[in-house]
Amino acid sequence: MRFLITPNFANPYDQRMVGGLAAGFIELGYEAIALPSPMSAEKIGDIAEQVGADVVMQVNRFRPFDPPLPPHIRHIAWFHDVFPDTSHDLNATERHGDIVYALGDANVLGLNVELPCFLGSLVTGVDPRLVKDSRGAPSQPVDFSLCGYIPAPLVFEPSRKSQLAWYLNERVDRIPLIGDSWTVRQLRSRLLQRYLHRGYVPYPLATALREATTALYRPLRGELDIRVLSGELRSAVEPYANLGTNNGVERFINMLTYDYPRLLDRVALIRAALEVSQSLELYGPGWDKHEQFRAYHKGTVNDPYALLSIFRRSRINLANNTHGLGLHSRTLECMAVGGFVFMHRSPHDESPGGMLTAFEPDVHYGAYTPETFREQATRWLRDEAGRIKVGAQAAAIIREKHLWRHRAQQIVEDLKR
Repeated sequence: MRFLITPNFANPYDQRMVGGLAAGFIELGYEAIALPSPMSAEKIGDIAEQVGADVVMQVNRFRPFDPPLPPHIRHIAWFHDVFPDTSHDLNATERHGDIVYALGDANVLGLNVELPCFLGSLVTGVDPRLVKDSRGAPSQPVDFSLCGYIPAPLVFEPSRKSQLAWYLNERVDRIPLIGDSWTVRQLRSRLLQRYLHRGYVPYPLATALREATTALYRPLRGELDIRVLSGELRSAVEPYANLGTNNGVERFINMLTYDYPRLLDRVALIRAALEVSQSLELYGPGWDKHEQFRAYHKGTVNDPYALLSIFRRSRINLANNTHGLGLHSRTLECMAVGGFVFMHRSPHDESPGGMLTAFEPDVHYGAYTPETFREQATRWLRDEAGRIKVGAQAAAIIREKHLWRHRAQQIVEDLKR
């Protein structure tokens, strides 16, 4: 078989993921090409024909339908990110013989759709070269580190004209009989469409939706359900159906169900760590946008060897996941070099992609809850021998079961279904 694999974005992280998987296929004796950037439906079909691909695998993309892939090519969709509207993009394009993977439990992530093909879980893998080349004594140890993205602070800028339009719309809505008449509804719709331009979310509505999300979502518990949360937020928007064409509201709800919980998690996690120790380093985009964390931000690291060096010299590598599915690339790569991972407990720990499907707390990683963070972090900071032992035991599991060739082998076996 010959595989053609495309990333979701043309960035170093995505390229490393698809490149690692392609290398895994090659190690097993198959042909594989990893493209550096995503392709349009038309281009991906042309390239697949040119290279003689039997299987096209795309990150965060269902099977292309306009134009369609040649019928003899099988398709694999690998969803790293699932949004409330992801299932709506299906367009019935997947066929018998295709595969749709989620980066963990598909149902937990919100990808609950009826498909004519196999729906499964595929987590990332580890490049064996990084494991071999990153050994040696760590230098300049730090108590805590976190390598990853944090969304920017959610700040709203109200517009006077838009605020006035919103206020008048609200007042008219309260006038008995008149506010709901057809003529008045048309006037209100025109008023809102003129002053609430496409993409704009009214300040009072945005504030109310943000407060509702903050009240509904509990950080660092790994229990996010985007279907429930988005449903609650859409119910809150129903009284304002006359916003009609304002698609900014829909995009705002998507952001509140995906990015905003990530923001709440990361803020809660770093604040908890700083209550234990000021020895903290943060790497990745977004941290410089948060004044309270700017002093700890050390930049963005794209070099995998530099990243693994950070993992190894950190006494505790902080981890979190809004869905509670901890088997992500940062976790696995950190464990691969003997780093100590500190991950919160979750009701989904035993679901595909959950920590307990591959590792055991206190044996391969440290576990905490929001209530026990200080106690557990303090305990592990004091127990150097324990951290080293846990890291070594986790690294052995990675080399045995979680390299890219193991992921490639899983895909080959699933294609035989």
